[in-house]
Amino acid sequence: AHHRTGSTDALLEGVLAALPFSVPWEDLRRDARRVARAAESHLSHIWGSRDFDVVELIEPIFYRSKAAYVVGRLRRANRLIPFILPILNGDDGLYVDTVLLTEDDAHSLFSLTRNYFLVESTRPGEIIGFLRSILPAKPVAELYISLGHIKHGKTVLFRDLHRHLRYSTDRFVLTKGTKGMVMVVFTLPSHHLVFKIIRDRFDAPKDTTAEQVKSRYELVSRHDRVGRLIDTQEFENLTLSVDRFDPEVLEELKAKAASTVRITERDVVLEHVYIETRLEPLDVYVREASPERVEAAVVDYGQAVKDLAAANIFCGDLL
Repeated sequence: AHHRTGSTDALLEGVLAALPFSVPWEDLRRDARRVARAAESHLSHIWGSRDFDVVELIEPIFYRSKAAYVVGRLRRANRLIPFILPILNGDDGLYVDTVLLTEDDAHSLFSLTRNYFLVESTRPGEIIGFLRSILPAKPVAELYISLGHIKHGKTVLFRDLHRHLRYSTDRFVLTKGTKGMVMVVFTLPSHHLVFKIIRDRFDAPKDTTAEQVKSRYELVSRHDRVGRLIDTQEFENLTLSVDRFDPEVLEELKAKAASTVRITERDVVLEHVYIETRLEPLDVYVREASPERVEAAVVDYGQAVKDLAAANIFCGDLL
């Protein structure tokens, strides 16, 4: 923690100088001044005052791609906001690329559409506890996964799902939108996950195999997702109560995925399933949203294709 005793510029210069980097700064004082102005402007807008008491930082540095991220929060009494600094190593030394000060910024940074962070820590639970203070709406499982703790994240995801099933009554239904030619996809309306099962046979013109489909999912999990491809968790022998399934889903599973799904009088056993966060299908969105929002979404979809191509992923490779 870095307590404020003087100017914001001096405080942030001390924060940056104390970071455990061996590479020199391009211009430490300049960056401290820029971060200070951004923080004070944002605080004046949301709190009506640019004053704060302390900068609290997670000790380990977060690394991803070409950036190092200093992750923390600004606190004033019982109020706090995220305080995240992406730091890059340029030709003339280190420099702060920007400053992230909103929950939306932090949510985007820890999105599962991006690569996992590399963080060296012997107590990841403490880091998760800190992150929850600036990301209260983010599922704990996603936070663990974003830090690369995949197995623990999947365990938390599984526990959260069964806890939700215990205290809800709705049934699994087929997802909205056009049915996929490769996967059977269903969801629980009151929850935020979708479940994807590879079909036994693929409709024309799809010409692929189950193993090739699995390889594409593995590619996405290991590749730079550049904020455009969502992470997926793979489960085996996931068992759910048959009473929680809409009859239409059971019929679809029996007809299209019998080789990987076992249905008994009591349970539905998904021998192989992918689980990911539910998104609004684009074909549904363009039918239901306003013309202005539809135009923005379609333009952004084109930008997504460009972003993926820049990362050496071409949509046709994933079909």
